[in-house]
Amino acid sequence: MATAAAFDTHRFIQNLIKSGFTVQQAETLAYEQVDLLNSNLATTQDLDAKLAGIRRAHESGLEEIRRVHEAKLEEIRRSHQSKLADIRRPHNAKPQSAKWFVIKWIYPAFVVQGGLIIAILKLFD
Repeated sequence: MATAAAFDTHRFIQNLIKSGFTVQQAETLAYEQVDLLNSNLATTQDLDAKLAGIRRAHESGLEEIRRVHEAKLEEIRRSHQSKLADIRRPHNAKPQSAKWFVIKWIYPAFVVQGGLIIAILKLFD
């Protein structure tokens, strides 16, 4: 870690001496205090690096989740498309069967009706 904080060792030492510490004790305590601060405090660069690592980890996790869900969505889409195709097949077949019904029964019925009308007209002529 880089130097994390500006620490006024001179003032710290002076306060300790006023409190009854010897100069050697005050200096030793001040330097140990500086080492403790520098080893335990995080700098902005430390935090930025840590956040960048967390961001990369989360983005890769999100990308994995997105990929999995897109695959599941595509599977569901294919399943529903095949089900829709199964549903449409009978409906597509009905117009063909209706067409066949018209050709098979309605046209002959019209011909027979026409023939009956002509026969009835000839009878009364």
